[in-house]
Amino acid sequence: MRSKHWHQIGHVIADKEAVKFINVTKVNSTADCFSDHKLLTCRCSIMVRKKRKRTKPPTKLDTTMNTEKKERLERFLDEQLQDL
Repeated sequence: MRSKHWHQIGHVIADKEAVKFINVTKVNSTADCFSDHKLLTCRCSIMVRKKRKRTKPPTKLDTTMNTEKKERLERFLDEQLQDL
């Protein structure tokens, strides 16, 4: 036997981050679905985030060869060529 009390069957599922964007949740009792279910409406406020500006990579690579770079390159090549 059915009780004369109305029980809410529908739910809105949202994670912790989405809960703060849900403003109003209500049941539309005028929508007739021929069942115990009623139409559940949810009003949310969603904001579009601006795209972050990324720093551009340098347009010109540093190709200057100073003595420190040259010595390091020579040591690296000597070590690698010994294994061959």
